[in-house]
Amino acid sequence: MAAEFGHMFTHALGESGDAGKAAFYEAYASTSALVRIAAGIDPLCADGRTFFDRVNRGDERMGAILQAWVSETAAGLASLIHIFNPPAIIVGGGVMEQEPLVRMVERRTRELIMDSFQGVRILRAELGNKAGMLGAASLFAG
Repeated sequence: MAAEFGHMFTHALGESGDAGKAAFYEAYASTSALVRIAAGIDPLCADGRTFFDRVNRGDERMGAILQAWVSETAAGLASLIHIFNPPAIIVGGGVMEQEPLVRMVERRTRELIMDSFQGVRILRAELGNKAGMLGAASLFAG
């Protein structure tokens, strides 16, 4: 049950003012968090595709949400890099299939990590959002 990095506490009290689930990394740095925050500003922005369409069309409010989300994501990655000193971090999921987003996260992470950790590679998962499905299929086929 180890390595539940999404449940790493990154905010002492979280949005609700207590140390419940709202204090976890995934409450700020997951795709569902990104969409939840965007939909709170504009209810029509209730999925990732709509959100990124708005960002790509220059919607400044959604762009600001994206920048904040990138910073949240990078802060968690920087913590993990400082703790584990991995040679690489692989980022995945549907939104990370967009190479420009991976580069944004990488840039922000590099701004946050100490110089001695700059050798870490930050890479997009080759299987993208299909990794879980393909893993499950391989277990079924095996």
